[in-house]
Amino acid sequence: MDCMPSRDSRPSFLSLPQPIRQRIYLQAGLRVNWGIDFNWRINEARHDSRPLTNDFKSTHSLLLVCRLTYAEASALVYSRNRFFIRYRDAKSLNALTNLTKTALASLNQLAIHLNVTSCDFNGSYGVCCAPSNHSGAKCRGPQHDEPLAFSSQANNARLAEWQSVARYLTAYIKPHTLKLSFVCDVEDLATGKLAVQPLRSILLAECSIRLNRLHHPLLQELAVKIATQSKGSKSPPKDNNSSFRFMDLPPECRLRILEHTDLVTPLREVEWNPKDNFYLHYAAWRCGDDQRYWNDGPPPSHYACQFRNCWDLSGDGCFCMRYHTAFSSQCRCWTPPTPLFLVCRVLRQEAQTVFFERNHFVISPAAGCILPVENSPDHLEALIFFDQVIPSSALRSLKSLEIVFPPFHNDYLQIHEPAYQQWLQVIDRMCQLNLPMLSLAIVMGDGSANRFGGTQFRGEMSEQQAGKVFDMYSRTLEPLSKLKQNGLRALFLTLASPYTWVAERLESSLAADNCRRRIGCQILDFTQRMERAVMGEDYNSSMVQERSHGQSQWLEGKLLSEDSW
Repeated sequence: MDCMPSRDSRPSFLSLPQPIRQRIYLQAGLRVNWGIDFNWRINEARHDSRPLTNDFKSTHSLLLVCRLTYAEASALVYSRNRFFIRYRDAKSLNALTNLTKTALASLNQLAIHLNVTSCDFNGSYGVCCAPSNHSGAKCRGPQHDEPLAFSSQANNARLAEWQSVARYLTAYIKPHTLKLSFVCDVEDLATGKLAVQPLRSILLAECSIRLNRLHHPLLQELAVKIATQSKGSKSPPKDNNSSFRFMDLPPECRLRILEHTDLVTPLREVEWNPKDNFYLHYAAWRCGDDQRYWNDGPPPSHYACQFRNCWDLSGDGCFCMRYHTAFSSQCRCWTPPTPLFLVCRVLRQEAQTVFFERNHFVISPAAGCILPVENSPDHLEALIFFDQVIPSSALRSLKSLEIVFPPFHNDYLQIHEPAYQQWLQVIDRMCQLNLPMLSLAIVMGDGSANRFGGTQFRGEMSEQQAGKVFDMYSRTLEPLSKLKQNGLRALFLTLASPYTWVAERLESSLAADNCRRRIGCQILDFTQRMERAVMGEDYNSSMVQERSHGQSQWLEGKLLSEDSW
């Protein structure tokens, strides 16, 4: 029915100003700030999906009052909620073509998942499907799509339907109003071009695109190009006469400028292993996870939170450029600034100087710093780093280095093994560093207690087994004395006691506390003896001022997780 203002002189609902009527709609139960799945699933929080229930009864009733109320209420519904559709659920995108022209004109936020090859819980991110998964999390998704390829007839039909739906959307959405998130994991560049072709003619407020779960450079360029074009952005015309000539600046000015780029990470720390290359490791999963800061507010280091967990800012899916072939204006996660190393030879050398001098580097095991290993590796990570990763010209720029050895069950780096000989080669490589300026940390990793039953790491430890652990520490650390002979001034050791988890199995809290004190004194005494064996009898690491970096993020995160038990 039509709603017309009453000619009666008495005030009526329709005689109220529109902003007042909108506030009344909201007070009457009109739902806003929700995530709404067009396949009729509602989720107020990203991880809580449920079928349509009484939550929308008030909204439905308001939409049936009259034409004017419907127009005003529906405009609020479509502009103030986040909408989501996944092709897999209904094998179709028809729900989008059922939207009215008015609804499309009001639509503000839409996520379309055309093809997803990783865990996807109505847009929430599955860490089990991250390319870098040192947590050991298992895949928990009901199913994954296969990468889309236009060679398949079924895939051709899916792409054709998407192109038809996109034409309908383009005809009625308001330019520069809709924030669109589009996921279509494809197999190759040709399919990627077909998938994003409809986005070339849509003018959007924001555009996030993902074209593969893993990294593919050509697809990445395509995602960046289309997302930028869809926002109406164009590259400025090149004017060689007016361009700024960075290389004309004095070298000292260029170095100062480079220190304000991604060459210096938000935490001044970079972790490296052969699997993940250079990446950042954060102690807390998100702001507020560290209970030590809850009373006093977040610490200054939380400035770095804006450079990570971009997937946590939106329920539309993961568009992190660190993990995927994707582009999103929300993703500010740190990735290695490779372009700065490719400009020219001079800038490459200056960029290397800043990168290796201004950051603390952690060489971690390929399987992570916490997961115990059974055997020594075929190729020691530290040797790969020195032989294949860091350029020889940048060796003397390295100022802060940490080498992490993984927790091991029985024995590790035995003398007859190739990995031990590789460790001796690593020490030879480190003799080429600027040792008087180097802060070197060696960490013998520790596992974690198993809170859910099963086998606990080093839950039982005989004196003979513990002796093997201490023997490994001695034969690994004593050769470092060669670095002292070449001028090393700062060495810091963090050694895990083989008895740490034995104390956790004691039923009496008093006995456990006494055991922990004995363990702490024992490992502290052993650590000090090893430091003096390497650095000399007068050496005390607690009195050395050269350490430029505190506790590393991976270790900080491990301690945080243990404190939360």
